[in-house]
Amino acid sequence: MFSRNTVSFGRGTISKPTGALLIILLLALALSLQFFVGMARYDDYEYAQAAYNLANGVYRVSGFNLHHQARLTIVVPVAVSFRLFGVNEQSAEVWPLLCALGSIVLIFYLGKL
Repeated sequence: MFSRNTVSFGRGTISKPTGALLIILLLALALSLQFFVGMARYDDYEYAQAAYNLANGVYRVSGFNLHHQARLTIVVPVAVSFRLFGVNEQSAEVWPLLCALGSIVLIFYLGKL
């Protein structure tokens, strides 16, 4: 009942492409954690400040940093991360890490088309 495209381990089987994707994701996660440098540029701090303000209910889209405050696809998930994990650099980087891993999955499946 096994084909050339599956690998058996324990009680289950996994397809070779899915296994390769899992290995790639684990390698990407390990590299991201190994070379994590935290917030390094001005933009990172501005997005984190906007997310902090949103998490604390004092969010305003106005003023000098309108460019950073209006990017809700970054600010809202980071604010949720701040509420869940506390305000620190690691929780500010959870959303970008998930986006990077999601991009790998998207490219993997687009490549299979």
